[in-house]
Amino acid sequence: MRHYLSALLEAWAWQRFAACRGLDSSVFYSPPGERGRAKRRRDLKAQKICAGCSVRSQCADFALRHGERFGVWGGMSENERCAILDAPRRSAT
Repeated sequence: MRHYLSALLEAWAWQRFAACRGLDSSVFYSPPGERGRAKRRRDLKAQKICAGCSVRSQCADFALRHGERFGVWGGMSENERCAILDAPRRSAT
């Protein structure tokens, strides 16, 4: 059990250095039904925060590896991550 907890803590250690740490999650996650300009504005605000983050690549990698479906992670929106994750499937067909 101790080894498992140690590995789990290590996997999330990068978050201690994230630029978003302590910020309101509503900047990074859409409220239900948000679309259009409002969603794009919120995504851009989140992506500006991510742009200066020292652990941006670790965050993006985590989101892609774990299939995060919601929010801005590592400067990428849901749609941007889906495009990356779906690319191998599209090229295989």
